[in-house]
Amino acid sequence: MPPGPPGSAGHGTTLEERTEDVERLVRLLSRGRSVRLTGPAGSGRTRLLDAVATACADLAPDGVVRLSGYHRTAADLLHALFAAVHHAPQHRPDRPELLRLVAEIGAIVVLDDLEFGGAALDELLDATPECAFLIATTPDVAAPSAGSHLEEVFLGGIGRAGCVRILERAVDRPLTTTRRPGPPTCGSSPRGCRCGSSRPPPCSGSTTGTATAPAPSTTATASSRPSSPGPRTAARTAPTRTAPTGQTAPRPGCPPSARPPRPLRCSPRG
Repeated sequence: MPPGPPGSAGHGTTLEERTEDVERLVRLLSRGRSVRLTGPAGSGRTRLLDAVATACADLAPDGVVRLSGYHRTAADLLHALFAAVHHAPQHRPDRPELLRLVAEIGAIVVLDDLEFGGAALDELLDATPECAFLIATTPDVAAPSAGSHLEEVFLGGIGRAGCVRILERAVDRPLTTTRRPGPPTCGSSPRGCRCGSSRPPPCSGSTTGTATAPAPSTTATASSRPSSPGPRTAARTAPTRTAPTGQTAPRPGCPPSARPPRPLRCSPRG
């Protein structure tokens, strides 16, 4: 197993906001009841199992047995339980002998990351009548059968205060609640305005509050266009169009365009 990150030693000794959960699970296991603990990934199931295993160290004659159900079947877990209690290296009993040996084991079995339920879980529990199981699974694992007599406990998240204390232990310093946001940068607001407004500031040459409308089209048909004068002569002799109020008139001599004219930055050319 790779070493933990620097500064992580000693931070796992405190379990935040789980005192009542630990007491409840220990109480159920001490009565010989088996419990199925369900919680999403990252909810602290493994840390809770560690705390319960420590509190249950003296409850059963064979002590506490820690097993992992990751990618394991019920038969695999029975062999793992046998190997944890009986010192029998290089010996793998057959099925009848295995069932006889595990039926005599009296232990608190803490089983993490179990990946099956239903009939397979019934097989595991029926083969170990003297054991009390604490099983941790995720919500997507199949539920146990109705006759399994498992206590169902759902593990929720912790509060904001507990999360802050965990972070403070992780970074070895208290966290402050004061945060000053920096100045917005280009692209942080609509249309990239640094001031944070959704409307850009008015540009030079334009009048605030004045709308710019598309220039009226001056395209004429071939029959009405004069044949002798050139393009500039035709533009000079064309009648002057007056733009409506609040609109910008097209510059003389410019070809018609479908785009609205940009705000003027300098005086128009004659």
